[in-house]
Amino acid sequence: MYPPQATPGAYPGNYDGSAHTPSPAPTPPLPPPPPPPPLSQPAAPGGACYNCGEYGHYARDCPHRQNGRGWQGQGRGSYGSGSYGQAAYNQPRRNEDEDRMNRLLSFVENQQLEAAEKKRVDQEKKRQEEEKQRLEEAKLREEAEKRWTQTIMEATAAQAFAKEMAALEEKIKDHVNVKITVSEEKSTKLQDSLMRFLEREADAGERSAATPITKKRTAITRKGKEPASAEPKKGAVASSSKQGVIYFVLELRESMQLKQAPELKRMCKVKNIRWVSKAQAIKDLVATEARVAYDGWLTGAESDESKKDDGRSGLVRVVWKKNKMVEQTLTNHRETAREETGKCTCSKDQLPRVEGHVLTRIAQCSLVPMFMHNGKNILQSGVGVKPMEVQRAVKRSLGMVMRRDMYQVAGEECFQDIVLDQIEARPACSEERARELACRLNHLVVVPVDRNPGGMVIMCPATYHHGLQMMFNLNAAYHQVSGQSEKEVLARLRTEFKKFGLDKLGEWNPAAELGRAYVLPKHKDLTRWRPIAPANAEGSKTAGRRLARALNFLLERVPKVRHFNLKATTLLK
Repeated sequence: MYPPQATPGAYPGNYDGSAHTPSPAPTPPLPPPPPPPPLSQPAAPGGACYNCGEYGHYARDCPHRQNGRGWQGQGRGSYGSGSYGQAAYNQPRRNEDEDRMNRLLSFVENQQLEAAEKKRVDQEKKRQEEEKQRLEEAKLREEAEKRWTQTIMEATAAQAFAKEMAALEEKIKDHVNVKITVSEEKSTKLQDSLMRFLEREADAGERSAATPITKKRTAITRKGKEPASAEPKKGAVASSSKQGVIYFVLELRESMQLKQAPELKRMCKVKNIRWVSKAQAIKDLVATEARVAYDGWLTGAESDESKKDDGRSGLVRVVWKKNKMVEQTLTNHRETAREETGKCTCSKDQLPRVEGHVLTRIAQCSLVPMFMHNGKNILQSGVGVKPMEVQRAVKRSLGMVMRRDMYQVAGEECFQDIVLDQIEARPACSEERARELACRLNHLVVVPVDRNPGGMVIMCPATYHHGLQMMFNLNAAYHQVSGQSEKEVLARLRTEFKKFGLDKLGEWNPAAELGRAYVLPKHKDLTRWRPIAPANAEGSKTAGRRLARALNFLLERVPKVRHFNLKATTLLK
């Protein structure tokens, strides 16, 4: 009896029977199938999976493997059900513990990566904070060094200033000592000179009278004053001897040196002496007093001609004035600015206009000669030089270098031709012609041009008053005061000035006045204006200057990095 045969395609099993029957011929074993491709290998570039042969996924993500189906041999290659019977090679499924272990390892690895990234971020943040703190410490250290350097510099400057002041005091003391020494030497020399002079005069006076000569002077009656006293000036109380003159001069010089400069100036003004310096004034005053005290004894009797000159010198005062400029004669904008309203007066003028009113430069006006186009030109005086003045000047000049018997001055007829030729040769216009032109343009406004010395503009009064209104009355920067006079406004300002205690810095100017404001047209555009409000007669000018000086002094003591203050615009670099 034979056992049942195995199913084709399966391996034969062991038969355990009691009957001893002959075994069939052994079947040769099948060769083992080739190993499957690795699961982690992606699909081929063609797109087929190594497990199921489908396209669009990798072998590790094969859905058949996840559903429990093994490798069916439907992929590429010689794996299939054709060569080795009906049985198929099934790939064993993965172990679930291994998958959990892999996921755990992946989670641990991710945690380590996150911890490392967080640590790196914390280290970077800490490094930035340390860098910032180091920069702040360096900045504070630099500022402390600057303050310390500034303190050292100020202390050094103060020490140097103290040394300079001490040196200056020593220099002043030395200078004073030198002056005193020089003064003593000069006094000695002056005394010696006076002694020699008096000796010479004494030798000459032995032949004449040795006593002082005093004469009565003719009383000169001046207009508007009481007649001068006929009593002559008294001589000096000192002795008329040589030693008495010396003592008188030295005592007078010492008394003059004890007086202050203002008192000496008043004395010079009374004696008609020009003030140059204190030393020179003392010298001139001493000489004048000595001449008065010893009148006629030192210089002899005065001539009648010198007496006449002394009388005339108190009656006549010669004042030399410069000739006027064209601008001073033609311009009338200040007077126009004081008027309340400006009416149009240019309807009959044939001059260039802007917006219906006359507005043109003076060079475009045919009435004005070429010489008057520049307002800085000097006009020729209408008085001129008289021949008599030229004759006197020539005579006076020759008398200073020659004796009177060596020259003779010609008459006025010779100087008449010289003066006339000089007048005709002058190219300048006369003041009379400029005044005539000013009268012809009196109904218009002639005003200088801003930032253009010598330029002038002719315009209608209505145009000029419109510019005044735009710059002052309609300007928000100015406050218009109406219904009050100038005295009331100044009184109110003075009250406010004293209320704030500014009179402690400087007294209020009792002759204060409000500035006469006016406007000037700009050079590039005559329709634009520049306002000018003079404040030279302002009441608080003295206090304002002192405050400005104190403020500038305080700003100089502050470090330059903390303020921007300049004494002059030339310091701006």
